Amino acid sequence: MSVDNKTTDASTNLKKLRQESRISVRELAAACEVSKSYISALENGTRALSDELAETITTTIGRLARHRESAVRHAVATAFHSPKLRALRLSHGFAAAEGDR
Repeated sequence: MSVDNKTTDASTNLKKLRQESRISVRELAAACEVSKSYISALENGTRALSDELAETITTTIGRLARHRESAVRHAVATAFHSPKLRALRLSHGFAAAEGDR
């Protein structure tokens, strides 16, 4: 099957965006309610990516990336203010952090 440059560019950009956002094919497929093989076919250029689907996928990637970023930020903040880490910081001569418990 022959693919045109527009399809190849869209496929490359989709895969790059997904990978840079650290989202798996499985995660993206589930969020878009399509199969993993469908996402793979889009990324490999064997299926054409419509403008509507491209918008849906990029919106979904953005939403998943923001959710992941928020979860990481929360985990880091929680760990930073944990009693064990506070004691470790203080034992090494660092000042207590604002919000320490």
